[in-house]
Amino acid sequence: MIETGRPITKTAHEVEINKGLLGKGVNQWKRLNLEPEKALSPVKRARVADMNGGIRKLQTANGE
Repeated sequence: MIETGRPITKTAHEVEINKGLLGKGVNQWKRLNLEPEKALSPVKRARVADMNGGIRKLQTANGE
């Protein structure tokens, strides 16, 4: 369900478990197993590098 997006109600019915109980279990699993941040695309990574360079220049110009 977590990976496929399969409905909790349908799965609960098929395995003969209360949908509320299954839903609580799924929500608890999601809280404990946060998804890692997705990697930046090469374009976004280049933009971040450019912005960081600009920030360093501004800090240097301001004596920071």
